[in-house]
Amino acid sequence: MPASRPRVAIERVHDDQLDLALEQLLAWLGPPASLIPAGSRVLIKPNLTISPTILGITRTELVEALVRWIVRQTDAADVAIGEGSGDVYTSQAFRLEGYRRIAARYGVRLVDLNVEPAVRVEVPPELGRDHVMVPRAAAEADVLISLPIWKLWGNAPLSLSLKNHFGLYGGRYYGHNKHSRELAPQHPHYGLPGDIGDERGIHAPTTNQAIVAVNLAAPIHLAIIDALEASDGRGHYLRWDTLVAGTNAVATDAVGMAMAGYVPQEQEVLQLCNAHGLGPARLDAIELLGLPLDEVSFDLKRLREGVREMPLAYCLRLLGRSTPRRCVPGSWPWQTA
Repeated sequence: MPASRPRVAIERVHDDQLDLALEQLLAWLGPPASLIPAGSRVLIKPNLTISPTILGITRTELVEALVRWIVRQTDAADVAIGEGSGDVYTSQAFRLEGYRRIAARYGVRLVDLNVEPAVRVEVPPELGRDHVMVPRAAAEADVLISLPIWKLWGNAPLSLSLKNHFGLYGGRYYGHNKHSRELAPQHPHYGLPGDIGDERGIHAPTTNQAIVAVNLAAPIHLAIIDALEASDGRGHYLRWDTLVAGTNAVATDAVGMAMAGYVPQEQEVLQLCNAHGLGPARLDAIELLGLPLDEVSFDLKRLREGVREMPLAYCLRLLGRSTPRRCVPGSWPWQTA
C-alpha cells in the first residue's frame, strides 16, 4: 500500500485573529495530541537572526500564539523557545523582541543555542562534513518546531523552515555568525567579539549541503511558516496575512516556495533533501489542505522591481478589513490609511 502524502495546510488571518487562524491551521494536520503527544519536550525555533527590528524575523505575536496553543491544547511536559542568532547576541534578541515577557507569562524556557552545550550527531560525509554539533536542547526535544519567516534569501532561494535550522549551528562551535572560521582571514572585523568557531562554517562546502546536514541531524517535527508579511530580502515588504504548516519540513517549504513563484522540484536544496529521504520536493506528492495555492501565491521577486499593483482578490479582501490599509506608491510595507 503506497505511503500517504505529507499534509501541508494554508490559512488566512482575518482581522488580526491570529489565535483563531493558527488553531484552524493546525486542525488540518490532526488533533493536538497527534502533533504534540502528552509528556513531550517541545522546542520552538523562531527566526531571530537580528534585532531590534519589526520586519524580516518571525513575528513575536505568532510565537506567543503558538505557545498559548501548546499550553491550552496539549499536555506537553516542557516548552522552550530556542534560537542561536547570527548577527546579534541571542539574549539581546530575546529581550528586545519581547520573549522574556512570553517566558514569564506562560512558564516556558528561553534557550540560547549559541552557548548551549551540543551533542555530536553523525551525518553523511558527502554533505561536506561528517557530523553536526546539535545543541542539547534540540537533540533532546521530542517535538522540534521550526517557525520561520516567508522571505527571499540569497540563492536558497527562500529562508524557510529548513534554513531556519541554521540557528542550531551554535556559536560555541561555529562562531556566532556561523561562518567565522572561513571569514576571519579575509574579514577579521566581521562578526561579534571573540567570534571564531572551531567547526566548519555553514556555507562550506555549500549552503544547501549545510542546510541538509543540520536537518538530518535534528529533524523538524512541525513547520509553521510566518507569511503574515512577505519580503524580497532586500527591504521590501507587503502584508500577506497567511500561515502555512506541515509535519514534514521539506513538503512545507515546497509549498512556501511555490507560493513565492518558484517551482519547488527545481530548487537544489529541496532536491538534496529529497535525495536524503527528508521529504518530497514535488507538489503532486503533497496533500494540500485549507486554502488553494493560487489564492495565496505572489511572486516575491516582483517586489524587487518596485511593483505597485496587487492581485484583485487581495485588494478586495483588504477593502473588507476592519482596519483599512493602502499601499503608498514607492513605500513598503502596507501602511494604515
